[in-house]
Amino acid sequence: MKSFSTALFLAVVCAPTMHAAEIIAEDSLLFYKEPMRKTDDQSPFGFAVEYGQNKAAGKSEYTARSGKASIGYDNGLDEFYLDVDANYLKTSNGLVDDKRHAYLGYDRYLGSRLWLFLLNDWESNKIAGLNYTQLSGAGIKVDLLRNSTLKWNVGVAYLKRAKQTQFTISSLDENGNALSEIKRTTEDDKVISARLKFTVTTEQTRFSLISLYQPSMTKNQDPMTGDLQNDYSWSSEASIAYNLSKKVYAKLSYDYRFESLRTAPGSPRTDEMTTVRLGYEF
Repeated sequence: MKSFSTALFLAVVCAPTMHAAEIIAEDSLLFYKEPMRKTDDQSPFGFAVEYGQNKAAGKSEYTARSGKASIGYDNGLDEFYLDVDANYLKTSNGLVDDKRHAYLGYDRYLGSRLWLFLLNDWESNKIAGLNYTQLSGAGIKVDLLRNSTLKWNVGVAYLKRAKQTQFTISSLDENGNALSEIKRTTEDDKVISARLKFTVTTEQTRFSLISLYQPSMTKNQDPMTGDLQNDYSWSSEASIAYNLSKKVYAKLSYDYRFESLRTAPGSPRTDEMTTVRLGYEF
């Protein structure tokens, strides 16, 4: 009788509990799958090129040519990537757009959903008064969601920033002659970067959203007024790519940026750009 009671207890209480635990374990795999080193039949290398046009608004409005090249290495636990992109437009009236950007990054999985990442981010946009800006440093990010389809992580980094703005001031002297003065402002400071990244990958499409908030740890000089002000930026990039074939894809992206300090007289603090490109993956 005692053995029968024990068996009945296991069947009525323990079996459903064990079944519920299995369901919970299966559900957890739907939301998070531990990163693993790729097998030998999975190539860790990737290379892609894109070319198209963008429509800019905000600081300036125009349609320019746009190109991008990306190279990456991902073995499941280590991720290395280099992105280089540029926008260019020259008309009969002169140069309208000459923006260049390069991003070098390395991510290393530490365990328990934590990643260490290193980065060097360089940008030049002389038409907008930005000679260059460079961010370099390290940070930690945590996976909130990770499986074969969805990835969602947040992170924070401590970065060193070097930034130089330049613009020309035109005026008249007492005799009415035109004068031009080049005004240049150089900053070297520290920045805290908070970021969010969300991606959805299927056999046919890839969606990506990246948002960054980067406040400077010190007040900086406004290039227009010379006053010390809070210096911070907020940017967001959303893109969706549609596979036209195994290697060819079409990509639509939208970029938005807000800067607390202007880079040139009369320029707004916001800048936005919509880009359409055709890409090829090697």
